Parts: sequence; structure tokens; C-alpha cells
Amino acid sequence: MAASQPPNPPSALLARVLEQTELRAKSAIVTAFGDVVLPRGGSTWLGSVIRMLEPLGIGERVVRTAVFRLAQDGTLTASQRGRRSFYALTEIGRSAFERAESRIYASAVSAWSGDWTLVILTGGLSGARRDAVRQDLGWMGFAGLSSGIMARAGSHVTSAERIVREHKASGQAVVLSARADDPDALTPMRSLVADAWPLEDLARDYAAFLSVFGDVRKRLEHTEEPLEPSLALSLRLLLIHGYRRILLKDPDLPVALLPAGWPGTSARTLTSELYKTLAPLSEAAADKLLETEDGPAPPPTPATSLRFRGGDGQESAA
Repeated sequence: MAASQPPNPPSALLARVLEQTELRAKSAIVTAFGDVVLPRGGSTWLGSVIRMLEPLGIGERVVRTAVFRLAQDGTLTASQRGRRSFYALTEIGRSAFERAESRIYASAVSAWSGDWTLVILTGGLSGARRDAVRQDLGWMGFAGLSSGIMARAGSHVTSAERIVREHKASGQAVVLSARADDPDALTPMRSLVADAWPLEDLARDYAAFLSVFGDVRKRLEHTEEPLEPSLALSLRLLLIHGYRRILLKDPDLPVALLPAGWPGTSARTLTSELYKTLAPLSEAAADKLLETEDGPAPPPTPATSLRFRGGDGQESAA
């Protein structure tokens, strides 16, 4: 009599996760380049990208269209060798992922110094340029306290000044550091945070993420069926894709300013544990999948092994 199969083998996990995951081709491709391709030289054959995303239900035609659009908007750059196209993140694309990288792969949340960074937009900054500055600051975790003041907990002056310079708004925006030394100020600050940032929406997103990938961790722990490298790579991509999507909306507020039992803390722990489980096997799949103009892709850089293990590398403690 044949041995009975586990009720939920690893091979069934991918379909379960995909059913509960919002997956857009362009975003998935950026995740794949940042998480897998960038540490292996940064460039790969288009066919490798197609093969990597096919198990996620993203077909060849969709990948080709999405890659073309990412090249058009300056995120990817293309090179040609014979009939083969090779793609890499541009400096803009690389910079965008590297800004997120320090948060995605951080091993822990740093202690908060009590500092705040404020950006005051003067009346001279208006129209599309004002909107663009506010949008880029928003991606960094700043929120509007009023129509002309944006704030983020922590010391992020250098990053804020860079955004202001990039939009040629140095004469119409002022970047300041602030601190509330009164310990009683925490209470009104928590109220300010609750009004300025969409914490309830973020908490729901984190809860959904924990439900999906908590189930993945549980099923991997309770099955004896070996995990195939290709499946490990697919699950790793979905894990980082889902976590990254929430982090792009998360202002990275200090624990002292967050509601008790904040689910983002559990999500960080879960992502770290699952990534460490999936990464070694998934690298074996990437070895076979990724091709460059010079042949097989090089092995990942030593720094890749420090993901979720080293310091968070942020500009300063948030």
C-alpha cells in the first residue's frame, strides 16, 4: 500500500498563496530584479525573467509588455546580443530598490532617538512640482501635517534634502530637525500620528500578510515532503513582493508611537524567518535560471547572506 501523502504538501502552497496575492507584473519584475538579479551582477536575459515568473501565473506576453514599459519609464535598461535581449535596473531603478532594501531586509527595528524631520513647503512651490515633492516624500514615509508641512519620525534630513534638490525646490522648501523633550508629549504625538497616517489600513494589510505567509510557515514546518528549489524561489519572490508592497505604504514609525500589538512587528519577524528558510534552496534555482551576456549569472554577493541578519543600514534610527 502506497504511503499516504501529507494533506497539504509544499507543492500545493504556491496555488494557495497566489489565490490570496495581488500580483502585478511590473511590480513583480522589480521585486525579482531587486531581490534575485541585483545581487548576481544586476543583468539577466529576458528569457530568464520569463521563466522565473511563469510559475507565478505571469505569462510570457505579459512579462514582455511589462519589461518594455519598465524600460520606457527608466526603471530598466536594455542591451542586445544577437537575438537575445538582456535587462538591468537603471541607476534610478537601482536607487529606488536600494532605498527600500535597508527596510525590507532589516534584522530589527532601531531605537527611536525622539527626533523628527520636518519639511516646510513655501507658497512659492506650487502646481506639479509641489505635488511631486509631496509624493516622493510620501514614499519615504513623510505625512502631511498641514498643506505646507510634512513630517517623519527620526532623523532623515539628508534624504529629504536630496528629494528637494532632485525637484529643484531648494529655494521653496525648508528641511528642519525637531525634538520634543517633554515626556508627556508622547500622548499628543500618538494622537497626531493616528490622524496623519493610515494606521488602520496598514494594520489590515499586515494582518492579511500574516494570515497568508503564517500559513506557509506552518505548512512547511509540518510536512516531510522536500521543498523543491524552484518552489522555494517562487515563494521567496511572493514573500518579498507582498512585504515590500506594504512597506512602501508604511511610514516606519517608532514603536513608541504605534498602537499596542502592532502587526508590523510580527510581519517583520515572519518575513525574516521564512526568508532564511527559503533563501538557500531558492539560490540553487536561480543558479539554473539566470543567464547573462557572458553565460551563467555569478553567485550572489556575500552581502546577500546578511539579509535579515545584519544592521538595518538606515540613515539613522527612526
